[in-house]
Amino acid sequence: MTKDGQALMDQYKQLDEQAKNPLTSPEAKTKAQGDQQKLGEQIMAKRNDQTQFASTVQREFQTQVQNFHDLMMEEISQKASEIGKAHGATLILDKSGVGVLGARSVIYADSAYDITPEVLAAVNKDRPASVAAPKAAPASSSAAPASAPAIPQITVPGVTAPSK
Repeated sequence: MTKDGQALMDQYKQLDEQAKNPLTSPEAKTKAQGDQQKLGEQIMAKRNDQTQFASTVQREFQTQVQNFHDLMMEEISQKASEIGKAHGATLILDKSGVGVLGARSVIYADSAYDITPEVLAAVNKDRPASVAAPKAAPASSSAAPASAPAIPQITVPGVTAPSK
């Protein structure tokens, strides 16, 4: 607690003692209680300010840490991809930890091993055409056509690249 905050707490305690003192006149007790309430509000406002300041500093720090992490990972990924390609790698995994959904992040994958079209064909093989493919927008609609959703890319190491 700051010196100002401690001084306010000391004043609050003195006013509390005055309000509870049986020798204090009723008028003085009422004034002490009113002053004590105002002082209590000031103390709460200072505490709220301190809490808000600490929260703001913590958020800013976390943002700076995240920005630094993102920049660092971007540079590492770029360098790892360059070195991996130079050594003929077809897949580079991030070994620093577990990523989204418990899987490690792929830093680089040779597109020649992309089996996404085959996987999509197998998944959609037994589905009706209306379920397998997204429906086109009606011709009478004046809205601009929506772009097709991005198709996830699936690569499997050790599998020969499909002929395209």
